[in-house]
Amino acid sequence: LPAAQETLESDVVFVLDKSTSANVEADAIEMLQNLNNQVSETGASVKVGVVIFNKEANVLGLTQLSDENISKITEAIQQDIHSGTNTHAGLLAAKEMLDNDTAVAASRKYVIFVSDGITYMFDETANAINSQQA
Repeated sequence: LPAAQETLESDVVFVLDKSTSANVEADAIEMLQNLNNQVSETGASVKVGVVIFNKEANVLGLTQLSDENISKITEAIQQDIHSGTNTHAGLLAAKEMLDNDTAVAASRKYVIFVSDGITYMFDETANAINSQQA
């Protein structure tokens, strides 16, 4: 019987701690390039988002991964930011980004989280208290 092949759709969000992201930028970009190669070979549809967090989440929303867009995603991974480490804000931004894309099944959504695990607790105005001292 004739059958149509279903396009595989996925969302991937890189969540990178600004204090460690410089150390893993090359690895994240290599992973992104490998993923782009797979997309080209298989015809899959993959959207990639980037969250780099300091005292707040700095976000590049879900962007279709393609040869045309990979430089935009790479630039988001390489952005230079400073001041604080708010893990909670980074993870919440990733969750919101993935939850808002209702076209992709929840089982096809992924978060790649990179951090040294040292964070601060932030109040509503982003005044930080080191979690090791709280």
